[in-house]
Amino acid sequence: MVEKPKKNKNRDDVYISQTLTLVSDIKDYLALAPTDASRVPKGKEIRKSGATWGAKFAPGGSARKPSARKFYIAVDALQGHLAANGAAPYPASKAAKLLDSIATVEDLLAKGQ
Repeated sequence: MVEKPKKNKNRDDVYISQTLTLVSDIKDYLALAPTDASRVPKGKEIRKSGATWGAKFAPGGSARKPSARKFYIAVDALQGHLAANGAAPYPASKAAKLLDSIATVEDLLAKGQ
């Protein structure tokens, strides 16, 4: 009988923790007023933490979990905007779609996916 490999619970816990931290940072960033002075440093922080998250959990855009695939797309969209537009406000229509994607990610994380 072949024994099934055990899931690495510690890695899953780290994944969930770091993903939810970045989710919170993104929500905070999107809630900032366009004139808020903290937009620039918060945007830089998200670019850095988003790149770190992507390298760790979705290297090259490849992710093993459905939540990571969905979140990678959302983070990539925001990072693309930040790279191209700097501190310019994220368009409201795109922000709504981004927040919808993040809500889906949170649902998937709650289900362990």
